[in-house]
Amino acid sequence: MISGITKIAITKLDVLNGLKHVKICTHYKLNGKKIDYLPANIEDVKKCKPIYKEFKGWNKISKDSSKFSDLPKEAQDYLQFIEKENEVPIAVVSIGPGRRETIEI
Repeated sequence: MISGITKIAITKLDVLNGLKHVKICTHYKLNGKKIDYLPANIEDVKKCKPIYKEFKGWNKISKDSSKFSDLPKEAQDYLQFIEKENEVPIAVVSIGPGRRETIEI
């Protein structure tokens, strides 16, 4: 859980349109050990190997989307993983630069 955060805003979801796969770094491997933080020591950061959760991409989010269920299933899966992993609900998702291109969850 992200300490002290009550809700998340996801911006620029539309920039992921057209990618075959979307990845989220879930943790790192450092000297053979799994860690869930980025070390403060720059030499340790250099040794870290990111470990990703991979999601199927989506073609395009319709600008007419006005609710979560309007999003492609793949985008919904991606967002639900973010919520679950962080144990914090998503409040809004922007799907474009316009004011009307924001979905309140």
